[in-house]
Amino acid sequence: PNGDSVHVSIEDSQWKERFKDDSYSHLNMKWLNDSTFELTFIKSNNEIRKNLSKVGDKYIYSLIEKGDNSFLICVSIPGGERFSLFKLLY
Repeated sequence: PNGDSVHVSIEDSQWKERFKDDSYSHLNMKWLNDSTFELTFIKSNNEIRKNLSKVGDKYIYSLIEKGDNSFLICVSIPGGERFSLFKLLY
């Protein structure tokens, strides 16, 4: 929400986030189809993320657009009405 970048690594179906303050979040990643995947929250020591999510919470990520070095991604919570857009650079 504050515009800081988050470093994401993806390996062996694990989505790991490292934040500017060196805190982290770990989630399981499962592809649902060619353009949509589900993340399941495992743990975090990041103040915002650990208070926002609990173990087992699921998030749906949809690849909206592929750029030269980025993806535009929409994230939503199953059954929820809200969504967020962000750019994933690679």
